[in-house]
Amino acid sequence: MMTSIFRFWLGALALAGSGAFATELVYTPVNPTFGGNPLNAAGLLANANAQNDYKAPVVEKAQQTELEKFNDQVQAAVLAKIRTNVGKAVEDMLGKGVDKTTTVGNYLITYKKEGNNVVIITEDTTIPGSSTRMVLGTVASMANLN
Repeated sequence: MMTSIFRFWLGALALAGSGAFATELVYTPVNPTFGGNPLNAAGLLANANAQNDYKAPVVEKAQQTELEKFNDQVQAAVLAKIRTNVGKAVEDMLGKGVDKTTTVGNYLITYKKEGNNVVIITEDTTIPGSSTRMVLGTVASMANLN
């Protein structure tokens, strides 16, 4: 009887002592987006691509007619002409660099010269502090674009 009680207490002490080796569980994310190891990214992407069965639909581009091609060429030519002439037109309007201001509806448009550039500032008078600044090259600087 004494040996069975002794064995019981010896087993209880052995089980109690093994709990001292336990550690706290710590969660470590796998996905690098959420703090996981960056080396996991390639494997995760490969798994996602393997599971992705979506295929983008193939859209065939319609053939342009001769008239549509001609219209595109005319439009490109007009835009090129505007690009080269807009700097000269605004520069001619400003003359010797005098700033000009115009009001169009709720917008205040200011034209001015800064160095070799013409600057157009558009301000919305209904929203304080809202403005758009567009810098156009002058004729000399735009000639380098062609």
